[in-house]
Amino acid sequence: MAKVYNWQIGREMDYPYEGKRPEKQFSMIFDTNKCIACQTCTVACKTTWTPGRGQEYMYWNNVETKPYGYYPLGWDVNILDKLGVQEMTGPVYDGKTLFDAAPQGEIILGYLPEDLDYAHPNIGEDDSTGLMPQGAHLTMPHMQWMFYLPRICNHCTYPACLSACPRQSIYKRPEDGIVLLDQGVLRSHQPVHTPYGEGVTTSGSFAPTLGRSIALARVPAAVKPGDAIGVEIRGKRLRAVAVRPPFARDGKSLINEFLSEGKP
Repeated sequence: MAKVYNWQIGREMDYPYEGKRPEKQFSMIFDTNKCIACQTCTVACKTTWTPGRGQEYMYWNNVETKPYGYYPLGWDVNILDKLGVQEMTGPVYDGKTLFDAAPQGEIILGYLPEDLDYAHPNIGEDDSTGLMPQGAHLTMPHMQWMFYLPRICNHCTYPACLSACPRQSIYKRPEDGIVLLDQGVLRSHQPVHTPYGEGVTTSGSFAPTLGRSIALARVPAAVKPGDAIGVEIRGKRLRAVAVRPPFARDGKSLINEFLSEGKP
């Protein structure tokens, strides 16, 4: 593994890729003194990014009530239990990171939650530590406490998700440091490579009905439906197949005949 300097722990650490900083770093700030766990940020993120079938339990933003709220269930205590007690002297963290503590043959230390761990996004909400018997009053210091913790994608300097992805489909955008998932979605102005010459996409998107990415493109007249072609997305040439629109009608695909084995 490469060695990168992690300013948050005050030392170098292991990371699968060479360190590279973006031109600027996008960031978001939550004032936890004002947060009331209304979950409107959770709903806005959910309906924008993960509203599709098969994404029911994908939350890239949620607000947890600490100490008993976590999603998936027990994610933080499970990871800390695996990592064990670590040392820190002064401003430098001397213990192992999740990369340093990775088992042999693995990139990062982690665990796989059970299906049931994703069933309760709001577990522990508004639960405080300790008991509050009838007639109890506030004394100082007090042991009954709780706080709301908004959790979002942190667009980390050295993203653990990026390092763990076996397909290298996660990347950190150089112009603003945002961490993105490249799903190979077709967009406009992407180069198209065919056996008869070059072309370009004029528009594109992901089609939930078809379960794949589709696009309109200008290509040489010799290209026929069913021809294997390539589309260049972020410097990677991905396989595609030429079809004739329309792609679907009344919720049913009209292009299945062209999607033979080996042609996505």
